[in-house]
Amino acid sequence: MLLYEIILFGLLGTMTAIVMDTILTDGKKYLLSFFLILEGTFFGWLSGIAWVYLTGGMNLDIWAFLLPIAVAGFFTFMTIWYLPKGIMGRISDVSNANVAIIVIVSLLVIGACFFSLTPSAKLSAMSTNAFNEKEYTNLQWQPGGTTLTASDVQLFVRGSSNPSMINISYQLGSINGLKVDNPTSNGYLDFKVILHANVLWQKPYLKIAIYKDKNGNGIVDTGDIMWSDSAYKLSLTSADGDWRSNCVWSDNKPVSSAFVTQNLVLPIFDATAISPWQNEKGKVFLNTPEGYVPQNDMMSWELTSTGITLKENVQAYTSVGAGDQTSINGRIYCGQATGNNLILVQAYDASTTDPFQQNVDPIASQVIPFQVASLQGGIGNEWIVLGGLGIIVLIGVAMISSRKY
Repeated sequence: MLLYEIILFGLLGTMTAIVMDTILTDGKKYLLSFFLILEGTFFGWLSGIAWVYLTGGMNLDIWAFLLPIAVAGFFTFMTIWYLPKGIMGRISDVSNANVAIIVIVSLLVIGACFFSLTPSAKLSAMSTNAFNEKEYTNLQWQPGGTTLTASDVQLFVRGSSNPSMINISYQLGSINGLKVDNPTSNGYLDFKVILHANVLWQKPYLKIAIYKDKNGNGIVDTGDIMWSDSAYKLSLTSADGDWRSNCVWSDNKPVSSAFVTQNLVLPIFDATAISPWQNEKGKVFLNTPEGYVPQNDMMSWELTSTGITLKENVQAYTSVGAGDQTSINGRIYCGQATGNNLILVQAYDASTTDPFQQNVDPIASQVIPFQVASLQGGIGNEWIVLGGLGIIVLIGVAMISSRKY
């Protein structure tokens, strides 16, 4: 997916350069047009790389489409601005007609892309359960890093009860240098889980955990190692809607995202409203390598000397209608976890199962395999190619600018 996004950004940069060349130079200086188009493609592609680095590239919005247009347009305009002044005023009726066609087509393309990203209308289901009582008090938080026994596998890995109800698909993306590739140690992997409901999914919740696949057989089994909570995050952007990942608080500060306790994978609720205790949005997680800042409020837990206690309740769920879909984004810090790894996604409905009971079958589940490669030193060939292309563009523009018209 990331490669297609970067290509799309390059095409938008190309389109921007063509429009500006037609408007400002009449499009009749063919050598100049060639270099302007090359320049627009170059900066559009470069803005695509920047978008993936900044956001992970799992979601596109209107800002994604505007970025290559703005970047390519700026550099194209600056190039033309320093050309001989006689070129700037050469606008004809023919070029205006061509420009109108190009602009209309461009707007239709961008509009169609943006319309395809418009989310479905939300449904709501009120919650009648309170989860912060009795067994949801002082759970023993053990943030991953444990090797699974046979009993752990029976507890955490369950068969699906109705997999035809929810179809689970996924996208993976990692960028290494300028290459869309497998993640490397000390790098990041972005992923997106898409859940399509074939019938009404009334009170959705998920359980997601990551495991080191020690024997490389593609399933979670005995001897696999559960990753630490601090190595990954979920529900990263506004595109994730109302998915509520878990957060542990201590001394009035967010300590960590939380996904597992000693014998429980914590539920992640799709909730339009939760009872207020703490709001994690905008807080900095100091236990993460990049200083993770949540973009959404989370389900809050309080850490004391006796364990963690749930401090918030779901007041209203975000239901997923038949034929609709929802998605959740995640980012994994790969650290030194080279080799084979697995993301286990399990989907449930709180109207039929207790979110805090582990030994129940999910409606549907999906194992997402990924590999982490060893970090290679030195400057990648892609950076050399990028630098070479940039030099060619600059030399070409300089040569065109120096010519007399």
